[in-house]
Amino acid sequence: MPTFAPTPRFRRDYQKLTAGQRERFRKIVITEFAPDAEARRSRSGLRVKGVQGAPGVYEMTWAPDGRATWQYGEEQRPGVPHVIWRRVGTHAIFDAGPPQSRRRQLPGHGGKGYLARTPAGPRAGQLAVPPHPAG
Repeated sequence: MPTFAPTPRFRRDYQKLTAGQRERFRKIVITEFAPDAEARRSRSGLRVKGVQGAPGVYEMTWAPDGRATWQYGEEQRPGVPHVIWRRVGTHAIFDAGPPQSRRRQLPGHGGKGYLARTPAGPRAGQLAVPPHPAG
């Protein structure tokens, strides 16, 4: 089974979920997401896809209006994928980001991209982690 690590923002988001939402999210992660991540595949029902404008960050659907974002991190155990949970909640987690004054511009993006200040696991402040070598 993959190893997991939540960001502080994910923890705050998770606490805002209802008990039923938390139960459903955990069930989907254990019965569907984890086996898929370990097998380096994704089933269509989870609708896993890359987050637009955030290379290396993915989203999945765990309920009709339940979304979670994640990325691969450095393996904590050899050969076992490590997933860093970034956000969880409804579709509203895909907000526009921090106000312009709190953004650090990414070079070469013409002012359109930004690097969130949210810690992202072992490489705090890094937006993208390369895809898992086997994926």
